[in-house]
Amino acid sequence: HEPLYTERLIVEDSNNLKQIVSYVLVASHGKLLRFRRQPKNINRVGEFVDGHFAIGFGGHVQEEDKNLFSTMPTGYMESVQRELFEEIKVRIDPDDSRIQMLGVLNDDSSPLGEKHFAFIHLLELDDSEFESGEDTIQEPELVSFEEISRDFQLYEYWSKLCLLHFFPDRLSFTCHIQPNTHFSLKENGKHILIVGEIGS
Repeated sequence: HEPLYTERLIVEDSNNLKQIVSYVLVASHGKLLRFRRQPKNINRVGEFVDGHFAIGFGGHVQEEDKNLFSTMPTGYMESVQRELFEEIKVRIDPDDSRIQMLGVLNDDSSPLGEKHFAFIHLLELDDSEFESGEDTIQEPELVSFEEISRDFQLYEYWSKLCLLHFFPDRLSFTCHIQPNTHFSLKENGKHILIVGEIGS
């Protein structure tokens, strides 16, 4: 069957459809490229990622990309090429050996995840190959995993999921556990609340 393209605004208001997006992690010499995203439009997704650190570049598939799984230099990879150039001025070819597929992300636990399904990639670059191409991409910089670990709570949720899944051995968190050997449910009521940010 011929793929059916649905306008993005229609999908945004639907609970039955997900938008396919690319999410490209950019690495260079053992560091990852991070940035702060300033959404173009304020909506539920915008509020979810606004001001947080992020490590994923990319965007929505458009109508001209609808032959998603073509082996020709069109379709989904054309979307990846377009988004990387728009966001960080990086040009890649469809068969560029510097980019590899890591996996997919289907997360229904957040407003962002309810509306999107992402293909996750890793792109290896030299230090000087990127620059911000959009107002939405702010403060792009290469950071070490030590810095990422230190600021982990400041990252948006999808970035946290990717970091924990694809780079668990590179992260290091300093935390201390103070056991309470005299804790008793009977003395503390019937309910225990566990609080914290998403991903904490």
